[in-house]
Amino acid sequence: MGVRQVPVELPLGTSGRLSVEMTPDGLAIRGPAAHDHAWTWTAALFGVPWLVVVVVASIWYLGWGVPDGIVARVLLWIVMLAFTVALHALALLSIWSAVYGRTGTETLTIDAERITIMRQAGRVPIRLHIRRTIVERAELLPMRAGKPHPRIEVKSWRSAVRFGAALDEGEASACVSTINALFERDEAERHALTPDDAGATIARTRPEGRVFDPAMKGTSRAKFGLGKRAGTVKAREARRHRTSPPSFGPNGPKAK
Repeated sequence: MGVRQVPVELPLGTSGRLSVEMTPDGLAIRGPAAHDHAWTWTAALFGVPWLVVVVVASIWYLGWGVPDGIVARVLLWIVMLAFTVALHALALLSIWSAVYGRTGTETLTIDAERITIMRQAGRVPIRLHIRRTIVERAELLPMRAGKPHPRIEVKSWRSAVRFGAALDEGEASACVSTINALFERDEAERHALTPDDAGATIARTRPEGRVFDPAMKGTSRAKFGLGKRAGTVKAREARRHRTSPPSFGPNGPKAK
């Protein structure tokens, strides 16, 4: 069984601060992070002083604090850290964000299963991913005055990730064109028609669980009792003849 693929060219390569390449995992777009002065001031006025005070106070308390027993002091120290864990997390986040704005990178990776955005400051990455679906699109976001905002939104059904706050208009447009070209290529492969004994069907290019529609199993009047692949000719015929189950509520046939 052969697959008729519709060729779609992907604009790959490196242009200025932007790198677009095909990796073993899929498409990868790497660009610089946006610098936000608010996080720099937060790290300078709160994050670094808070952590310095916590370290100095912890050393003093564990060495010369009360009560006299070291075990009791360690237990009390752990309890005090637990009560202020939110402040410690905010301090660390402010320092990470300040480093990320100065030297960090932002990478969008699209593979067969997921869309992942990774923001990395130094050697500390933060990842966010959403699953791919059959409804995918990349769009430009309007520019906003003030602090940096993401310029690109990649949608997958009802989920979305945003990135590209440091990109200019041309770089953002190039990224959107590349991502949509990849989605169009995948869509062309997913919907390529191939002949087989049962008629024209859509070739499967992803795992079985992603194209099998459990709702198409034994729910029609079309005499097709077995499960059908979503998108095939028989599945479309079954949907056309499918009817809803009879109602047993106050407006159903038995109530009348």
